[in-house]
Amino acid sequence: MAVTEDFAGIETVTADTWSMTADSTTIQTQTADGVYQAWVDMSTLLGGDRFQIEVMEKVQSAGTQRSVARWDIYNQQTDPIFVTPALMLMHGWDFLLNKSLGTDRSITWGIRNLGGVPTEYTEGSATMGATEFFIASESTSKTKQTSAGIYQLFLDLQNVAKSDVFEVKCTEEARAADTTEQVAWRHIIWGSQTGKAYASPALALMNGWEFSIDKIAGTDQAIPYSIRKLA
Repeated sequence: MAVTEDFAGIETVTADTWSMTADSTTIQTQTADGVYQAWVDMSTLLGGDRFQIEVMEKVQSAGTQRSVARWDIYNQQTDPIFVTPALMLMHGWDFLLNKSLGTDRSITWGIRNLGGVPTEYTEGSATMGATEFFIASESTSKTKQTSAGIYQLFLDLQNVAKSDVFEVKCTEEARAADTTEQVAWRHIIWGSQTGKAYASPALALMNGWEFSIDKIAGTDQAIPYSIRKLA
């Protein structure tokens, strides 16, 4: 799979939010499916500066664009280039820049397409409670998944409230000869989320895997989800 630079630019970034895909202050809803990663040169920052990099996406095709991840970059940088995680983006995405504090700075960026086209393995919404919900199975009953690929889970957390705590897990078997899956990755969602969405790491799954979510504390909440696959 060839890596390409699909977007690039240089701009004096101010407090106005700047779209790195449109090179403008108009936030975009890009729908070209791909695995994307932003490379941002922050070498112009000095003491007292704070800039924010943010990724926007819709968890579901008919959903609302929300912040999936954001990073605050403070002061002069020892390692000037900031690299985001690779994300499977599909439904209405953008990479954003803005200045929170300090002086307007000229910032250079490139957004790389890592190659390959992700597909949606499953998409839906369910009211998540204390009973574990298996997302790929879309059920409270677990069916081990054996379709091999690179997978990434997206959750829309708009409804999660301050007093809520949810646990998200991925289970998998370490080798094909195993018969019992174990927890391979875990994430705790504590209270109301600033970004309102979440993306897991991309995971190479094949032997008997599943993503799940259950409530540890608080109120049952409707949580839309999407599992994306790169074959």
